[in-house]
Amino acid sequence: MVRTERLAPMTTLSPSSDAAAAAAAQQLAFRKGRRVLDSSDIGFAVVELLELDVHPFLEVLLTARERSPTNEQATQLLLFLQRVLDSDQAANGFGLTYDFRLLQNPSVKVLLTIAKWGAVPERQALFLQRCIASKRACLADGSSQQQRRQ
Repeated sequence: MVRTERLAPMTTLSPSSDAAAAAAAQQLAFRKGRRVLDSSDIGFAVVELLELDVHPFLEVLLTARERSPTNEQATQLLLFLQRVLDSDQAANGFGLTYDFRLLQNPSVKVLLTIAKWGAVPERQALFLQRCIASKRACLADGSSQQQRRQ
């Protein structure tokens, strides 16, 4: 089941402020009962593995930027997710949160890369076993910034 959180539009960050914003987000997450265990800047998004004080106690947070993902960046995201899936930390389950408020439209090639990754039977079974919570952050009307422009 996907829980959708209705959130206000985000401020667009310039490329030079991305690192500062990521550091600020990390500090904010820590103050809210979250500790960053792993993080990767993959261009179109920042993906983080967070330790939580509440159930499910482990969360993957994907925060998109106002950019279109490339196939290489999608591959980096999938490698991060695979590390989490295979980790001992995720044996008791993890949550997955997508913040797509700024996401630009991905290409069909990117979508196919993700679909092929998720279609591997062993990976699919492990993902269904370990991903015990999922939610998505979007704009108040359920759209992304890109969908609003069209």
